Amino acid sequence: MKRAYLIILGSFGYLIGGAILISIIDSFVKSEAFMDVAMPISLFGFAGLFLWGTGTWAAAKGYSMLLGIILGWLLPIGLLILVLLPDRSVPDHTPDSR
Repeated sequence: MKRAYLIILGSFGYLIGGAILISIIDSFVKSEAFMDVAMPISLFGFAGLFLWGTGTWAAAKGYSMLLGIILGWLLPIGLLILVLLPDRSVPDHTPDSR
């Protein structure tokens, strides 16, 4: 599950770092064509990493990776649902009634 957290955190780092880097480069280049190419690359990279992270998180909880990707598209509500889903990867240790 730590891997999923790191991927999701890395997606936000990619988005923020990409925005900072793009703004620095744009101050030197001053070209609209650069912004037209750089911003979509940054946003698609963020979306890809974020959806991979939510899919990995769902898989680590014992669910389908596709469920995590679908919940990732529903951003705040989907993340809340993903957090509240019970962890099916841990076996239930209820004592036997004998």
